[in-house]
Amino acid sequence: MKPGNGIVSETGRVGHVTALQFDALSLHYAAENKQERVPATWWNYWLKICQRSVEWGKTPLIRIEPTNDEKYVNGKPVPILHIITEDRHKELLDYERLYLSQTAQSSTIGYSKEQQIGRRTRRK
Repeated sequence: MKPGNGIVSETGRVGHVTALQFDALSLHYAAENKQERVPATWWNYWLKICQRSVEWGKTPLIRIEPTNDEKYVNGKPVPILHIITEDRHKELLDYERLYLSQTAQSSTIGYSKEQQIGRRTRRK
């Protein structure tokens, strides 16, 4: 069992409980939460794109490709940063949950209850 399995907290932050060395663990994310002053250039970029996105009826997104020395994790370059709004992130998670629930349902259509249970136990 990996550290943190089954650990939850009211705020979602579990790093201090499990010594994971990051703030939050979810189905898809290992997350670090920060609340600090953003560099002025980044803040201006974010303000500008938020304003323009309203004008154009779009969702704001900042893509940051760091020009620092390239770093690697498990032999792959560290990914480019993509910053989206909290609302957009929630929307994407909702779509993902809906898709996964429909996929799970469609994979059992046409099977009896006994066959569905057998299929689920064989997958594990």
